[in-house]
Formats: sequence, structure tokens, C-alpha cells
Amino acid sequence: MDRKTEAILNKSVERAMQHTNTRLLNKTAERGAEGSWSLRQDPPILTPVDNKTREKIIDSLSDYAKTLPPERRYMLRRYHAADVGHRVVGVGSVGTRAYLVLLFGNGDDDPLFLQVKEAIVPAHAAYLPPLPPEYSHQGKRVVYGERVLQASTDVMLGWTQIDGRPFYVRQMKNLKGSVPVEALSGTPFDFYAWGCGAVLARAHTRASDAALIAGYCGRSDALDVALAEWAEAYADQTEADHEVLRRAIKSGKVQAMKESES
Repeated sequence: MDRKTEAILNKSVERAMQHTNTRLLNKTAERGAEGSWSLRQDPPILTPVDNKTREKIIDSLSDYAKTLPPERRYMLRRYHAADVGHRVVGVGSVGTRAYLVLLFGNGDDDPLFLQVKEAIVPAHAAYLPPLPPEYSHQGKRVVYGERVLQASTDVMLGWTQIDGRPFYVRQMKNLKGSVPVEALSGTPFDFYAWGCGAVLARAHTRASDAALIAGYCGRSDALDVALAEWAEAYADQTEADHEVLRRAIKSGKVQAMKESES
């Protein structure tokens, strides 16, 4: 690793270490005159839920706790829910339900944020063999998939259901971060791409047969070329889709907001 790349990664790790529950509390919640905490409204990103929905989400945490290891389940019992909000999440989760739960343990300096996200059937499921019945719960499928693929998952990762809909639960931003890909170029970008490939390969060897995968990849560059061509075609399709969106906005078919308005 060259010095420039090392500096970028060290800075990214440093930023991730600053993403704590306490810092998130000061950013997304406020304390009322009577001393109780509530999530700060930030429409359309973070909005309140009605009392009925709030109760259902809090009640679902009981089933969620049963999916945690005993020591973490014991720890979670020391916390109580203070507020619940509806939170808009990333592009991959558009159209699904996602909630943010604020909990407190030993006082105001011990907050915990749990994200309760709806888990749906993946788009590619129709083209794959059906999963065993024990993984029919989509939240459980997501959690077990992450536990298999990742060397160390979120310690609060689990699943539950609300009104018969499957959800999975995880912490919100606690010690999590990312590398600013848009700022990378040259050697740092090449190293980042290599690192992503290495991590992905490691995940696949954890979840499948490493020798079988190696045999499929072979020793030639046929797979490398195929993946590169697919990536370029995907980029071309993305640009074409964006152009369609841009024309739709210009014609008035689609309404768009400036970033400052969102």
C-alpha cells in the first residue's frame, strides 16, 4: 500500500470511529422540557409514526431479542425505547418500510439506535433454486447471509416481524463508515478496487467451496474479460437510464427537488 492510499484509509477509519451512538443522539434527537428524549423531525428523511405503529415496532423488539446471542439479549434488556420514527433509507430500499428506534440504557449518556428494515424477496430469487423452509423469513435470510459472508457482523444484527411482514434489525451507524470513492483516482482507486475484489472473494470462499470457485475461474483471463465487459455495459446502461430521467424531468413528467430542498 502506498502512502497516499494508506492516508485515505486511515482517515476513513478515523471518521468511522467518530460515528458513535452519542454523536448520533446529538444530531438526530432532542430533549424536551420534561426531560424526555425524542427524534428530531427531518422530513422527508425522518418523520414521526402514529401511536399504533410505534407500539407494534416496540413490541416487535421482543421477538428480535430472541434472535440475538444470550449475552447480547441480556444486554438489550437493560434498554428501554424512548421514541420511534420512520426513516427514508438508500436507493436499494426504496418502497420498503424502515424505522429508527431510539433506546436508552444506563442514563442519557448510554443511547442505542436500532434500525428496523423491511426485508423483501430478492429480485433474482425467481432464477435460483428455492431456499430451505427455515429461511422463508426474509429477515432471517438476510441476517444468516451476512453472518456467513462477513467475518464480523453488526453485534446487534437480528430479525423480527411486524403485521406478518419480515424485518431485520441492526445498529444505526455505530462505528460504521465508508471510503470516499468519488475522491479516489490513480493508485488509491486501483488499490480500493483490488481490496473490494479481495473482500468479495473471501466472502464467497466462506459461503461456498473455494476449490470449486477456483476451478470455475480457471487460469485464463476469460472470466476477467467477461466481468470487465459486463461492468462497462452496466456503466453504459446507467448513463442511458440517467439520460431518460433527465429528459423526463425536463419535460415535466417527473418532478425533481434540488439537494438543498430534500
